[in-house]
Amino acid sequence: MNDYELLYLIHQHSDEAMELLLKKHERMIWSCIHHYYYRDDSDHSEIYQRCLLSFHRAVLRYRDDGDAGFATYLRRIIEREIIDYVRRYRSKQKLYELEAVSLDQAVREQDSLYLIDCVENNQPAYDGKWMLDYQNLLEHWQKQKQLLNDQERQIWDLRAAGRSYDEISEMLGITKKKVDNTLQKIRRNHKRVFD
Repeated sequence: MNDYELLYLIHQHSDEAMELLLKKHERMIWSCIHHYYYRDDSDHSEIYQRCLLSFHRAVLRYRDDGDAGFATYLRRIIEREIIDYVRRYRSKQKLYELEAVSLDQAVREQDSLYLIDCVENNQPAYDGKWMLDYQNLLEHWQKQKQLLNDQERQIWDLRAAGRSYDEISEMLGITKKKVDNTLQKIRRNHKRVFD
């Protein structure tokens, strides 16, 4: 069947004719997509979906009284849809590029001052003094932990893992009072070092 017969059947609400017409022009749609939009990414499926919507509109709006045949009319509609998409995509991309600022950009050339040096960062990991204190505290805690006996170490590890006094006493078979006394002793020893 030619395009005009299929269009007639489509206007008579034939879904099968719509599928046949789409199958007939599908290669042309993909050809246009790859011609105008040559990036290799997931946008191809989005563009294809947009082209299918345009295909459907073209089928419903096409009138045989013009100078162009259906295939030419459809190709123009599909090309315009892709070009519009590419324009929107590029304008968004340029907007991001215009708003983006490199942190390696020099603020003052003579001082070798860069933008990243001027950006305030309140995260402790970027504060040198805090990191040094933190490293010292970790080293100290590792030494202190080695001085604990096995039961004290187990109690501390379970408490650090978020276990309650009841759970620890039940798991280790000791009283809650023993758990509390052990944790208090560890805290006192740890605090004494830093006072």
